[in-house]
Amino acid sequence: MIRTWVLGSGGLLGGSILGELGKQRQWYFSASTPFMWSDPTVLNTQFVSELADFFSHFASGDQWQIIWAAGKSTMRTPESACQRETAVLQDFLLKLTQALQTNPYEGCFGFASTAGGIYTQSHPENITELSPVSPSTPYARQKLVQERLLSEWASECGLCTRLIIGRFSTLYGMHQDQSKNQGLISAITQCIALHKPLSLFVPLETKRDYLWSEDAARMFLWHLQEKIYPKHSAIRLIAQEESISIAAMLEQFKFITGQQVKVSQSPELPAGIYPLEIHFQSQYPVTDPHFQKLSLSEGIEKILAQSSSTHAK
Repeated sequence: MIRTWVLGSGGLLGGSILGELGKQRQWYFSASTPFMWSDPTVLNTQFVSELADFFSHFASGDQWQIIWAAGKSTMRTPESACQRETAVLQDFLLKLTQALQTNPYEGCFGFASTAGGIYTQSHPENITELSPVSPSTPYARQKLVQERLLSEWASECGLCTRLIIGRFSTLYGMHQDQSKNQGLISAITQCIALHKPLSLFVPLETKRDYLWSEDAARMFLWHLQEKIYPKHSAIRLIAQEESISIAAMLEQFKFITGQQVKVSQSPELPAGIYPLEIHFQSQYPVTDPHFQKLSLSEGIEKILAQSSSTHAK
């Protein structure tokens, strides 16, 4: 049996992964208490106790699957906060290594990284897993630091441990965290509901790849459960593989709702942080014949329906 633990299950991606595990009737672990992410001393104690509890459920032949979807950093998070998240991941890996010494089960570590954040050059051509990275924000740089940290850790663990790094495109879904000040689709939805203008820090021509969070969860789990990899670790692009401009996005909202969203352009962010155009194309597509991604228009309609239901209450 594969026993899964999702850290960061309260977030958009983590919650979607947990939901998908439930749909697949897979076993997953729930920590006994919420983690004190802001207190490293308490957090380390929690890591030790929860890891012990997690492995206490194991029997001979079981395998572990730990998915790290934790963290609140965004493209605008300062360096110090991003570094703290790296330190937390490092502490967890140390505690996991210690736990595996007394619980020598095989397993796979899944790490949620960023795709758009680490490619800051405008790419009219497709970006693949082999494309060079060019981070320009503390958030993106620290994600790459975390990827290297995990790769070194997996290599030291040996062949019994696999690492799958998922580089995700722009996710959206039913439970976007508004406190993170991100999520164009949820922001537009709020503007429509509240009859407010949309504040933008990038040009309307900016193109991005938007992926429904539940599709992202299903794709990531599929990659985690694939058994054939050339090395201990592998990088996989998790994306819709269709790019759309903000202008075209606003037109889709107008077509569905009949409302024109006013736009307020802001010069707050310096030029060069965000690329104008990005297109993703994974070299390792999901081959499940039953899997079909939700279209952007279908996703927008779901978000709008939820918003209408919420504001009607």
